[in-house]
Amino acid sequence: MLKSLSIKREVPIIPPFLSGLRLYLDSSDSTTITKAYQNLVATGTGTVGTNTITASGVVTNLIQPGMKLRISGTDIYTVASVATPVITTVELLSTSYVAQIMAVDRVSQWNDKSGFGNHATQGTALIQLIYNPARLNGQAVLTGDGASYMFANGVASIMSGSDKAATVFSVTSTGVVTSNVMYAWGTAAVATGAMQLKYQNPSNFAVLKRDDANLLKNTTAGTSVLNTHAIFSMVNRGIAANVYRNNTLIIPNADIDVATTTTDRFVIGASFGGSAGQPLNGDIARFLVYNREFSIPEIIIVNRFLAQNTGILIT
Repeated sequence: MLKSLSIKREVPIIPPFLSGLRLYLDSSDSTTITKAYQNLVATGTGTVGTNTITASGVVTNLIQPGMKLRISGTDIYTVASVATPVITTVELLSTSYVAQIMAVDRVSQWNDKSGFGNHATQGTALIQLIYNPARLNGQAVLTGDGASYMFANGVASIMSGSDKAATVFSVTSTGVVTSNVMYAWGTAAVATGAMQLKYQNPSNFAVLKRDDANLLKNTTAGTSVLNTHAIFSMVNRGIAANVYRNNTLIIPNADIDVATTTTDRFVIGASFGGSAGQPLNGDIARFLVYNREFSIPEIIIVNRFLAQNTGILIT
């Protein structure tokens, strides 16, 4: 464990603009998010005065508690719970619906607050992350439905080369533990050249790196907790990496000592090796990417900031 921290909500929050910051994504800042309602394949049926909508298909991953669901093109309800095919709403239905179109907010762009303009984008509506306005201690998150992801390729070059150092902080959760990737560097040309952190089956975490000759180093450890938001820190010194969850070391000195790795993609919520794979089924709330290895005091500074900023308790 790094250090015992006493986190008090009244302590001023200091933005983590330490040297080397190249990407800073904050889902609680609505001014950085471009979103729009996108229709689902499933339609909805419900009776006026009740608080249930029955979907025509499976919507478990697409619709989750806290989301705003639009039905019939104009009417918006807050989702209380989902037990496919039944969606329970907070508000009573204002009218009856018979096989009406349902839609959820999806995100096409998530703006970078680092000042470097490394915005995350996704132009294809059906694979955009879903905007969930009050899921993490009352704050918004972006939810991966098991098929969605974003590109922030402005930071792809950080890992391109040999023994490149980097530090990544993320706030994520998973609803299932079967190869759900939080983020990954990759290459569009071939299925080699990747480094990623993921929720790994069965119920642990994995950090891996692959070089241009397809040599893979892969280390698994720790224990995943379903449906629980956590602060992850991956400190990569080029040939090995330490991974922390909520300030606790879960993967010590993971071997990532491979040869040259060429990367031109950075993917949030999926792996990438010519095409996206292992997409996240869970939430993404924060991302900070630095182009250097962090010291332990620096890790503590950013973890403290993220704990204060999100309400996640760390020790």
